[in-house]
Amino acid sequence: MSSSHPAEVECNIRALTTAIRLLEPSWQATFATPIPARQAGSGNSALGRVYNHIATLLTQDHSRLHVVAVSGRFTTDGLFINALETEGISSIDSISSTHSGPASKNLLSIEEIRPSKTPLRDLADPTKKYILHNYYISCPPRISVPLCEHASDLFQALEEFSVDRAARQVEFFRFVWLRCHRKIRNRITTDKFILGQSLVDLLGKWVPLDADSDSLEERWFGVNSAFYEHFDSRSVPYRHHAGHLEREYLFSPATIIAWRNLFVSTLTILRDRVIGWEPSNSSIQSIDTINAAIWTWKSLLYDNEAFKALLAIPSLHSAIKLAEFTFREQQRLKQSATPLLLDESDELEENVDFEDESEDAILRYCQGIVAWFRAGHVLSRSKLFKSTSTTLNVLHVYKPSSIRIMTKPRDVMLSLILPTLTPSLNGDDITLIHRRIDENDFKTDEFAGTVHCEATLMAFISFFSPIATATPSTPMPRSPSAPALTQTEIERLRVLFAHTDKVVSVAKKCCLCCHWLGQTLAPDNDSFIVPGTHGIVFPWTPPFYGIPMSVLQQIQQRLISKLSEVTRTWCERRRPPAFSRRRSPTSQSSESASDDVMAHWPDSEMLIKDF
Repeated sequence: MSSSHPAEVECNIRALTTAIRLLEPSWQATFATPIPARQAGSGNSALGRVYNHIATLLTQDHSRLHVVAVSGRFTTDGLFINALETEGISSIDSISSTHSGPASKNLLSIEEIRPSKTPLRDLADPTKKYILHNYYISCPPRISVPLCEHASDLFQALEEFSVDRAARQVEFFRFVWLRCHRKIRNRITTDKFILGQSLVDLLGKWVPLDADSDSLEERWFGVNSAFYEHFDSRSVPYRHHAGHLEREYLFSPATIIAWRNLFVSTLTILRDRVIGWEPSNSSIQSIDTINAAIWTWKSLLYDNEAFKALLAIPSLHSAIKLAEFTFREQQRLKQSATPLLLDESDELEENVDFEDESEDAILRYCQGIVAWFRAGHVLSRSKLFKSTSTTLNVLHVYKPSSIRIMTKPRDVMLSLILPTLTPSLNGDDITLIHRRIDENDFKTDEFAGTVHCEATLMAFISFFSPIATATPSTPMPRSPSAPALTQTEIERLRVLFAHTDKVVSVAKKCCLCCHWLGQTLAPDNDSFIVPGTHGIVFPWTPPFYGIPMSVLQQIQQRLISKLSEVTRTWCERRRPPAFSRRRSPTSQSSESASDDVMAHWPDSEMLIKDF
């Protein structure tokens, strides 16, 4: 029977999500079917894209501890942006509002950000050193720059870039690379967690089958002039086009290999340059060559739909699905995922576009590589950062030591799951379950998860919404882990969140618990617009403030149902597998797929001329 005491419900939620993660490791959960975002109105869709692009540019590191969530409101007075991150801290007191940085013992700090006034040319220079508060930091930093400092510099960079795009574009994207290179480098290597190998290796080995011709229609795709020589040297037919892409080349059974080789060559060059870059030996030239490769890849993905058409070819589609299946089976046979995989599986779900609901993991992976550059390009073209009426607030939520405690996962399995599940399982299944939950990882009461930043934003927005029951005298629900807030502190939060749009963006799809929270806090047509969910459950604890007990109980009940389902699946996966083994295509094309198209790409100063 589930608990009704707030502290017990919180500890149960932590234990339930941990148990799900232990029984459904990342190699299995990664392939959960994504749930798309709720369809937004045109106004909210536009704001969602803005918030998502800002969240992307604010995200510097690959760790889940450095995720940033963004919400805001748009009025005639300007755009108000709230960005929030979660950090660890050993003790807590209360809430502070400061312009000089958070106090070390406060649970929540709010800082209003202004442009840093550090010139973009200095922010983009890898040889510069400058002072951030009381310490020196070099660019590129060895570790992430604190969010407030990075947000202030980003604000400055976007202002300068927006005012003079032609003169500042190269410097701006040098700055983006210097700040976000850890995340981009991590993203470009996550194809191995989908396919068990790099995408360039799989594409390089694949050749179309004769049967593909039956379902392949001839199409014409416009391309950047940098690719003309690649196609012309292979006698690919083209026709003139009246748009900014002056030539369209033929995509047909006879030209598929030429298109494939272009994608393989471009991605290989990009991958090699990103992985081979050394911060300690950084130079402007090395950054420009990487950025040129990123823009080349962006051009191939977004100038036309050739890559989508390539992925849709039946034999390639089958080869990708077979690689995914083989990788999953290999992981299943190992019985557990590696720690690295557990840490990085959510990297596959980059929210590359607020309206992009593609179910193709490979396409999302490819688009995610250039998400930071698309974000900067789009934001620089808007009027938002040309106006002094744009306000950016950065909120830090600190994790108190008390959230490290949870109910033991073994106990929730024995008390909440097995009593209802046992009648539907056989004796061997029950024996397997007891053997599993008797292992040490199910006996610990130390919680390894965190408060998710998007969940905290949704809690504040929901509680302070004018249509909610909250009034100045309404007590704010709070976690037993958190101190009570004073009325002054609550009013400070009310100013920030009373009229905030119910659009919350992060630089990836959210976890299943955050998805459920948004549905439960604001049901029906008033629900939150979030980037959809990748369907994965991570160790999760509710936000400290603004969540009613009834909502926590609903989340707990959904987790009980989810854990029951996961336990059944876990038992099924321990039974002898019955599947037919097939061979993936291994034949090679007679033409090399590694020709260097970058040799014909414009100089760095011309990077964005045609975009």
